[in-house]
Amino acid sequence: MKKMLLAIAALLLAAPAVHAQVPDGPYRDACRNIRVVSHNLVATCKNRNTGYWTNTVLFLPCNGRVESNQVGNLTCNGVPGPAWSPTANYVAFTINGSGAIATNVGGACDRSCTLLLNATALAAITATPKDPSIVFDSWDGDCKGTAGSVCYLDTTLPHRVTANFRVAQNTPVQHTLTITPALHGTIVDASTGGRVVHCSHADMNGCSASINGGALIMLAAWPDSGYAISGWGGDCGYSRVATCVLPMSADRRVSATFNSAGVTPVAAPVSPPVSPPSAAQ
Repeated sequence: MKKMLLAIAALLLAAPAVHAQVPDGPYRDACRNIRVVSHNLVATCKNRNTGYWTNTVLFLPCNGRVESNQVGNLTCNGVPGPAWSPTANYVAFTINGSGAIATNVGGACDRSCTLLLNATALAAITATPKDPSIVFDSWDGDCKGTAGSVCYLDTTLPHRVTANFRVAQNTPVQHTLTITPALHGTIVDASTGGRVVHCSHADMNGCSASINGGALIMLAAWPDSGYAISGWGGDCGYSRVATCVLPMSADRRVSATFNSAGVTPVAAPVSPPVSPPSAAQ
């Protein structure tokens, strides 16, 4: 009898802690089987369009008004949570730092997001830094304790996952190369054909790239059809040819001007210069 009384007391003590997480709201009038499962609000709510009952889930906490919408999904301040599905479930991703996540069952994001993922017993979630100076650090949430940047989840159930990124140790200093877009031409980095820098007149808000300090970058001016480069400006103002080499020992700013082909273009160099004159340093 004593053990039974202790067990009942334990249940009574535990109940308020669980039910305290269930928020109040007008959804109670349209929902039943209301409960909290793994920090999610779960209920069966009535679809007022069809009259059928729908199983639905809302990620907690909800700092606002919880309701059941017209189609029977739980909502937080009007934003619906997902409905339970035998073929897909929602995974809420929090991304701390400069990184992205991608899955092999549909969906990717480079900031905190919620994805509807195809249901599978073994979905691979991969965390990737956005920048060479960033490294993946750790997982939290339902991937906590996973070693490495790939976490496997059973997406036949909804999940919460946090991917943490941090700045790598001994990261080289970065300097910013800012390019002013020009009409009738494009400025690119010559060594990669524009994979690092590609700035055309379509980029009216300007272009910029982060380059390791001390690196040399060669810029090339590509005129549109019927045009030719007539001159460089900014830190490339020293150059009288169609390319410009800059040492990235500081932040740099570059511009170029293109005129119609009737104007004599700047001749391309026979070989690229090793470094610009001291005026550009």
